[in-house]
Amino acid sequence: MTRKLLVVVVAMIPAFGAAYEFESLVNGRTRDLMIDSAGKVYLVEEQLDADKAPPSVRSALEAKGAIVVLESVLENGKTSYEGQVKPRRGRNSLWSLTRTASRSRSNLG
Repeated sequence: MTRKLLVVVVAMIPAFGAAYEFESLVNGRTRDLMIDSAGKVYLVEEQLDADKAPPSVRSALEAKGAIVVLESVLENGKTSYEGQVKPRRGRNSLWSLTRTASRSRSNLG
């Protein structure tokens, strides 16, 4: 079992003041935590297998191409998903989706 913890400390985020980001890698899976200066965890990003995502999310991403990376994002009690997709042609793109697969997109270089 491979365990690796990387701590990236203090990012200034206006809405939260000083914040801390903890990045971990366990068994090839990433998990990132954002913690505010009061110690409250306000964001958790966790890499997951595509078959662990809701079917609507998985099918929306697969319609765009092959899923390269998929993460669940828990922010203030609400879960969304971010998926990097490799289309048949063109550059990889990053999609943010809710559980019902409503989405937004950004191109990756």
